[in-house]
Amino acid sequence: MKKITQTLLVPLAFTFIVSCTGSKPVAMVGDKKITKNDVELRLSMMKVFNPQMNEKAAVEQLIRSETLLQILKNKGIEVKDQMVEMEMTKLKGTSKNNPKLEALMKDYGSKKKFKDLYIVPTLVEGLAFREAFQKDTVFHKEENEKMEKLLAAVKSNPSKLEESAKQMGVSLKKGVIKDKEGLTWDSSDRDVAHMPVLPSGVGFGQFFKKMVLEKTPTGKVSEKVETIGQLMAVVRNDSSSKDSSKFTVAMVARKNFGDWFNQNSQSIKVNRLEEANANAQKSPMPATKTN
Repeated sequence: MKKITQTLLVPLAFTFIVSCTGSKPVAMVGDKKITKNDVELRLSMMKVFNPQMNEKAAVEQLIRSETLLQILKNKGIEVKDQMVEMEMTKLKGTSKNNPKLEALMKDYGSKKKFKDLYIVPTLVEGLAFREAFQKDTVFHKEENEKMEKLLAAVKSNPSKLEESAKQMGVSLKKGVIKDKEGLTWDSSDRDVAHMPVLPSGVGFGQFFKKMVLEKTPTGKVSEKVETIGQLMAVVRNDSSSKDSSKFTVAMVARKNFGDWFNQNSQSIKVNRLEEANANAQKSPMPATKTN
C-alpha cells in the first residue's frame, strides 16, 4: 500500500511543480503579472507566423501590450469586451482566406487565454494609435500649430499655398488619383526624402478621395489640417473629374508613435523578473573574510 501511494504521489508532485513554474510571473507591468504560461502560449502562437520567434521577444510583446493597456486606461480609454469580440469575429472571417491565420485559429482559437494573448495585443496597438496618439494635441502641438498657421494663411487665397509653404519651411508634394492606378505621387516635385513613406495605391486613394477631396471644392484647400499616415497636411484640390483628381499637399512629419509610447510609458513601472533573477545569479558572491 505504501509503495502504491508513493507511486501516485510522484507524478502528482511533478504536476504540482510544473503548474507552479508555469504560473510563476516572469514580468510585472504595474500590478499585472505576465506568467511563464502566458509567454509560452504567446510564443507558440507567434511561431505560426515566424518560426524564428524566441521567448524574449514574446515577453517584450506582452509587456508592450500591457503597457499600452495601462496608457489607454490613464487616458480614460477603455478596451471593452465588445471590441474584443468584434476583433475575434473579424479574425475568423479573415482566416478563411489566410492559411496561417486558419492554422492559428484551429490550434489556438478555442484556448481560454487566446483573446488575452493574441486578440488584445493586436487591438490595443491600433486603438492606442487611433484614439490616443493621433488625438494627442499636446504631443503634436508644435506641428499642429505650424499647419494651422499655414491653413489660416492660405484659406482665403489657396493659390498662395506653394509660396506660403516655402516661407514656413513646409514640404510640398503633388498627387493624382485615378480609378485603376489609385493614388500616385509626382516624383518631380520638391524633395521629401526626409519624410515618412507616403501612402499610395488604390485602397488609400479611394479613402483619401472620399474623406478629403470630395469635401474640398476645386481650387480650395481642406477645411482642416488633415492626417496622411505620419504626416499633417493642408490639401488643395487642384482639379476633379470623373476619371482623375489632382491635388497639392503641404505637409510636415509628426513625431512618431514610438516616441509617444516611450514618453507615456515612463510613469508605468515594468519589472522583468527573469532578467533580474538571471543577473542576480551571475553576480559573484562576496568573498568570505578569514581571520
